[in-house]
Amino acid sequence: MRTLRLPRFLAVGLATAAMAGGALLTAPNASASDLPNIAEGYHNNPHAVWCVQHLINDWAVKSHVNGTTTRPLAEDAVFGNETASWVKKAQLLWMGVYPVDGIVGPQTGQHLIHDTDVTGDNYYGGSGHYCDGFIPTIW
Repeated sequence: MRTLRLPRFLAVGLATAAMAGGALLTAPNASASDLPNIAEGYHNNPHAVWCVQHLINDWAVKSHVNGTTTRPLAEDAVFGNETASWVKKAQLLWMGVYPVDGIVGPQTGQHLIHDTDVTGDNYYGGSGHYCDGFIPTIW
């Protein structure tokens, strides 16, 4: 009887893929309500900050906030003064979230992710889409 021998690189690759696949199947998924708040001075995930900036820009342009026709925020993944200022504007003018504090917590995040009719963004916003994995929401 003949034994099939795999080249070493192939055997190692298959073993690694099997272990990684098992880890992926058993790793718990963080719910959006478990994600940390996003704000100036916080230890922010750059993807989360980019999502906030992108969705705020979508809202600002679609709603012509302060007469804007261009995206007011640099989508640079850095939560600075300008991003905080625009989060406050969104909390006040769009979301009705109190306190108006510039912090993207579950209430503010809920609007950013789920108010796709306001942002016009169904690609990054919306349940199960890219930014939903980075921005905290109520559910």
